[in-house]
Order: sequence, then C-alpha cells, then structure tokens
Amino acid sequence: MKKLSLLLLIALTISCSKDENNERTQSNSEPILGSWQFGDVVDTFNDGTVDVISATECDLMSSYTFEADNDIVLVSYVEDINDNCELESGNIESFKWSNNGNGNYVFSSREIDGTESVKSQKITFDNNVMVITEVTSNKTRKEYYNRI
Repeated sequence: MKKLSLLLLIALTISCSKDENNERTQSNSEPILGSWQFGDVVDTFNDGTVDVISATECDLMSSYTFEADNDIVLVSYVEDINDNCELESGNIESFKWSNNGNGNYVFSSREIDGTESVKSQKITFDNNVMVITEVTSNKTRKEYYNRI
C-alpha cells in the first residue's frame, strides 16, 4: 500500500510539474497575454528634460486585456465633471493585436463609425511590467503597465 501511495504521489508530482512548465512556456512565448493596468508615462525630451505623467485614480482602474485569439479588451475609466471615475462608453467595434517578433507589436482598431487605425509599437517586458516605447523627433515616450 505504501508503494502504491508513493507511486501515486510521484505520478501526481510529475504531472503537476509538467502542467506548470507548460503554463510557463505559454506565457513566456507570448508575454503580452493577460490583463495590464495603466501606469505612469515618462517623456524624455531630446534636450534631456524628463516629464513624468503619473497615473490618475481613473487610470489605475483602467486596463487592457490581451487575449490568445488576438482580441484586446479595453476597460477605460475617465474623470467626470464631479472628479469621479466613470466607465468610458465604448466606441471601438474591434481591437486586435499581433506580435511581429523582436518586441514589435501591431495594434489595429475599428471604431463604430468605421474609422480604422493601425499602429506598430516596440514593447519590452520586465517581470510583471510592460513598457511601450515610442520615439518621435523630439522625445522618447515610455508608457508603463503593470500585470494584474
């Protein structure tokens, strides 16, 4: 009986280890998957000055969820006239993402009125922080998001 219990325990341990490794492999293969809370934005200008835009209470309630089927679910809260956070009414009909490799992601959206946009972004991941970097002619902007 002890041998049977020991064999069962070993089999369960190996089985669970394989599941955990598989989950880690899936999340490591596509680190964007999951939900991300809005965070601070840091602008570094060409002259060296830095402007930090801290996340507001409403930003901290907002999130992006990147799903395995390439859909993006956006939950956005905005400040109303009484300085309270209210859920922003959605005007996006479709919101998608794709990974082009080497940290280059493409986001495409179609609004209810038919307006479409496509934007390529450079994204890095550091543990549970996602950083979207955009370089323009006068500054580098880094948007920080925390995994939730």
